[in-house]
Amino acid sequence: MSNAETAALVRQRARDALRGVFLAKRIQGDPGVPEEQIKAFYDAHLADFDIPDRWHGRQIVLDSQEQADEVRESLAGGADFAAVAREKSVDLFTRDEGGDMGWVEEGGAIPSLGANPGFESVIAKLAIGETSTPIKSARGFHLVQVLERETRGYRPLAEVLPELLPKLLISAQEIEKVYEDNKAKYVIQPSLHLWHILVASKKEALDARKRIVGGEPFEKVAKAVSTDLQSKNEGGALGAFARGSSLRGFGRLEPVEAAAFKLAENTVSAPVASEAGWHLLLVRDKQEESVRPLKEVENVIRNQLFRQRKQEIEKQAVQQLRERIGVEILSATE
Repeated sequence: MSNAETAALVRQRARDALRGVFLAKRIQGDPGVPEEQIKAFYDAHLADFDIPDRWHGRQIVLDSQEQADEVRESLAGGADFAAVAREKSVDLFTRDEGGDMGWVEEGGAIPSLGANPGFESVIAKLAIGETSTPIKSARGFHLVQVLERETRGYRPLAEVLPELLPKLLISAQEIEKVYEDNKAKYVIQPSLHLWHILVASKKEALDARKRIVGGEPFEKVAKAVSTDLQSKNEGGALGAFARGSSLRGFGRLEPVEAAAFKLAENTVSAPVASEAGWHLLLVRDKQEESVRPLKEVENVIRNQLFRQRKQEIEKQAVQQLRERIGVEILSATE
């Protein structure tokens, strides 16, 4: 690389570094929002930034209440918890670790149990080092010992600032206007859960329908006569189906779609012909067309508006930088 090329590269990197620092201060820092306002908003919404407290514990899981009572008595007599867990616990997730469950956030998933509010309510009352009475679950009877607890407070302002800025810079009125102006984007198409029986002829379809009307379950008849190998073993279930979408295993079958959306719930259709053959349809869980509520999409709209605002701020910042140092700085959008 020549001296001229090296010098040009150094100048370019210097401009990029300067631009990065300048824009970071303008966009990530305080783009027109007073520090006091940011702090006040943070303080008013601290609950949104709570870090759940957590506890570290261990457990022994046994098959019966009687076994759990015996083991608890031995622990009270001085038996080593970890050794007993390795020897007697039936929980494969924690047994080899001496029953160690690791750290568990309050309200979070418990190893081998998932989220379990009833379990948590017992744990919350335990003192450090105390062994619980047997706690019954679908997996057995648990003896739990809490080893330590940690209160973690709140995420710091510097960490949550990128989340705060959209809420501070974008007003509820702006979000509502975008929502009202673009409601068509938030339409949820009609949908339903669809079952079908596929046969080769109208006569076969009529015979199958007669069996269903006579009292046989739709699913039983589907397993017996349907030629759709993908769905017959599931009783003809095709799953959720929205207007305009493809039918699992068949693509778009407009006659089936039209008939399905006209059909009342839990009613077996007359035979419907399509390029695939003759169908009997059963519809459940029918949902009419609706619009997603503002509450459901407001964060998406807020973030879109915030990205637009950041682009505007960046353009202004680049222009100011050009005016200050008299060099050409290309923005991300140029």
